[in-house]
Amino acid sequence: MPRRETKMKLVRRKPGRPRGRTTVERSARPSVAPGQTLRVTMKLRDGAPDLMKARAQAALKKAFELGKNQFGFHLRRWSVKDNLIQLICTADDRRALSRGIQGLSIRIARNVNRVTRRTGKLFADRYALSPAD
Repeated sequence: MPRRETKMKLVRRKPGRPRGRTTVERSARPSVAPGQTLRVTMKLRDGAPDLMKARAQAALKKAFELGKNQFGFHLRRWSVKDNLIQLICTADDRRALSRGIQGLSIRIARNVNRVTRRTGKLFADRYALSPAD
């Protein structure tokens, strides 16, 4: 970004959070009935490591085992595709779902980043949620 010098420090033009639309619209999530089966899709960023390799699969399995029953969130099944992770889960309410997915995504990112020796974000954006019928 262009900067202008002052006597003491460099000052950025237009500081703060960049404005603009993200890839997923920020709308309210649907309500969650206790025990309702849900499908959650978490998309990976471009340049993310290959999750089909054995070391990444082991890291994913460890994260799923540790985070499968947290905060009223229950992970039933999971699937890994090329650039996304699909989860079948249940939750007691919206808060339990949110906390469970947050905790699980943190565990996944940390474990995968550790075994692939990388840093930074793993997931592209918010997770997509739909009822599993």
